[in-house]
Amino acid sequence: DRVMKVPTVRPRTMLSLGYLNDKRQVKIYSDRNSLIIFTANPFDADKEDAHQYNALATEAQTLPDAINHPDFGDIVLRPGAPVTHTIRYQYERLINTS
Repeated sequence: DRVMKVPTVRPRTMLSLGYLNDKRQVKIYSDRNSLIIFTANPFDADKEDAHQYNALATEAQTLPDAINHPDFGDIVLRPGAPVTHTIRYQYERLINTS
């Protein structure tokens, strides 16, 4: 797992990840202040290409250990106080990658 602190300027792109050979990318936008990135190896090499790090997962969230660092953000859920955050994904076909 890798934790990345994201600037709190809004609107902002947390991550732009692309595959230039196929001319496609995905962008992740959020109002959260960190992005957690996980990678994984194949579970069953007979069913998947056996490449290292062939899967990627991302989680937009409040910085870890926020309960001990008030400047990271408030993570306490209080009765009767709804909390809403936004995560948006944008898929794009790239026209010119040169």
